[in-house]
Amino acid sequence: MAEPTFPAGSSDFLNHFGTPTILWRVLNSVGYTEPPHYYWREVEPAGTVQWYYVDMEIPRHEGRTVWCGWVIESDGQSPWEGAQCAALTALIDICLKHGDELAGGPAAVFPHVQPEEAQWSQAQGSVLVGGHGERAESSSAAMSAMMAVLKIYQSRDGSNSTIMAALREASDAQRKAKKRARKNGKELQEARHEVGQLTEALNTLRQQFVRAVHEGEHKHEQMIQLARKKEAL
Repeated sequence: MAEPTFPAGSSDFLNHFGTPTILWRVLNSVGYTEPPHYYWREVEPAGTVQWYYVDMEIPRHEGRTVWCGWVIESDGQSPWEGAQCAALTALIDICLKHGDELAGGPAAVFPHVQPEEAQWSQAQGSVLVGGHGERAESSSAAMSAMMAVLKIYQSRDGSNSTIMAALREASDAQRKAKKRARKNGKELQEARHEVGQLTEALNTLRQQFVRAVHEGEHKHEQMIQLARKKEAL
């Protein structure tokens, strides 16, 4: 049986402002002439939730050998959501690797360290002043604000991934249960049919037995009458 197919498509997603716009501005500022394209395909829904896988590829920069290109995979409840997540992932990695080249540009507020690796501890009572980690890894208040946003985004993204995995597992279990129910229902129907046939055969045998008993009783009565006639002679 062929696998089910789901809608697919592609776009540069530049018709609405979002992370794809910021990514294209960053890439264009270093000499890229074409924006990235995002390719999506819908996957089997988890329950009633539609879900899409989104792929994005940024080619190697011909004039900057250290810009080796990126292949980003993401997902989301819509192609737009998946594309924004893919663009954000690319922006974080670009700023981590090439942040010094982008100073003052479209991604100036992006930190140059992975959010999950940034341990910006704060002394109790001194939260209004940046701690050692923040001072070392953030060049402005805007960059610190962006780090806070990225941290909550990654935390929420992790939670969503956990929920989706649980939802898919529950959906798979439900499909298996329905499949077993259909199989059991078919087997039950076949068993009922067999029981019906056996019941019908049993009724036939019972009727045959009753006829045989009646015939035996009739013959026995005939024999008694015949014996009486002989005695009368």
